Amino acid sequence: MYKSIKDDIETRIARGGRGRFVFLQDMEKVADYESVKKAFQRLTNEKKLIRIEKGIYWYPKIDTELGLGVLYPSIDDIAMAIAKRDKIRVAPTVAYAQNALGLSTQVPANVVFYTDGPERRVKVGEGKGILFLHTSDMSRFAYKSRLMQLIVTALVDYGEKGIRDSDFETIKPFLTHVTPKQFTHDIKLAPIWLQQKLKKYDIRKSE
Repeated sequence: MYKSIKDDIETRIARGGRGRFVFLQDMEKVADYESVKKAFQRLTNEKKLIRIEKGIYWYPKIDTELGLGVLYPSIDDIAMAIAKRDKIRVAPTVAYAQNALGLSTQVPANVVFYTDGPERRVKVGEGKGILFLHTSDMSRFAYKSRLMQLIVTALVDYGEKGIRDSDFETIKPFLTHVTPKQFTHDIKLAPIWLQQKLKKYDIRKSE
C-alpha cells in the first residue's frame, strides 16, 4: 500500500511521543526539503502540529483529564529549541532568572536571553516574544547545571549587601536538584561572597 510523504512523516513523529519539538530538518532524509515542508504545512493545517518558528514545530500533548486541551511549551522550552536548531548557546538574564526561581512575580511579555549567536527577536504568540541579546561574556555559558546558571544569575544581581536570607530560603529547594559534581563546578563561576553563602545554604555535601 502506497504511503505518502505526509503519512510517513506523521508516523515518524507519532513514534516519538507527544509533548516535544519536531524539527523540519530532522525529516530531510524522508524526502527533499520542499516536500517535507509541504507535509509539515499540511499537518499544521490539520492541527496535528503547531508551528512555533521557522523549521520548529510542536507535537502537542492533549489533556483530556482536566479538560485543558492542547498543552503548549514554555517560553524557556521554545528558547532551548531555537538554540538547538541554530546551534547557539543561550543564558538567562537577571529578570528571567529571578522570575523562574520565584524571586520575582513580574512576568514580562518579552522574555530576554543572552546568546553567543546573533541578536534577534522571535515572536511567540500574540503580543509575546523572545529577545536574544548577543554577549561576548562566555562565562555565562560555562555552567554544567541549568539551575545553577539561574541561581547565580538571579542572586548576584542583589549584591552582597542587598541579598536576604529569605532569598536563599526561596532557592534552597532548587539546589537539591543540582548534583554535587555540578555544584562543585558551577559555584566557581559565582563571586566569592556568593560562593560562601551558597555553600552555607547548600544542604548536600559536594564531591
